[in-house]
Amino acid sequence: TQGITGKGYITDTSRNGVPDCRKASSESCGDPCCEWCNIANSGFGTKPTTDTSSTGLSIIDAFVWAKVPG
Repeated sequence: TQGITGKGYITDTSRNGVPDCRKASSESCGDPCCEWCNIANSGFGTKPTTDTSSTGLSIIDAFVWAKVPG
């Protein structure tokens, strides 16, 4: 496939501070998948920054908080 090449991207880290938080049963339905978009108590991830060198991936341009964090 040809696809889109030569483009970077940003990663929303506003709600990824608690690893595997989707594996716990949800209070609203008992299934971890019912809170896919707005996970309760998911925690803050990496602070917004353009220093993404820790990933080892040159195509990541920035970490951002695109939604209300946590």
